[in-house]
Amino acid sequence: MCLFTSWFGLESLRKKLSGSKIQTLLSKLRSTFVTVSIPKMKIETDFELKKALIAMNITEMFLNSADLSGISKTYPLKVSKAAHRALIEVSCRYLTPAYNLFRLKAAPHQNNFSSFFVMLKNF
Repeated sequence: MCLFTSWFGLESLRKKLSGSKIQTLLSKLRSTFVTVSIPKMKIETDFELKKALIAMNITEMFLNSADLSGISKTYPLKVSKAAHRALIEVSCRYLTPAYNLFRLKAAPHQNNFSSFFVMLKNF
């Protein structure tokens, strides 16, 4: 999570971000504890995967001649559409039990941030 003390920090970051810069940032991540007040939010996104999969040369499943017999014996079977949907919901109700579960010592509290950027990484 990147926290900005000015409203323009997030826009400045968006203009400077690139794939290689994100990879560099991810390689330098470290764990720390801090208590941050953020607003209740819900982020939903949809992404059509067919073009991305075809660009990665994953094409056979989209063809009429696809062999998907491991899924169904009904022929012809092919994938016509592939999509990814993500939902992230943050509210105090969900954060409180996680905090109590770990019983951490009080971390420094910060709430003077005007905007923030969240990036999820699979560890």
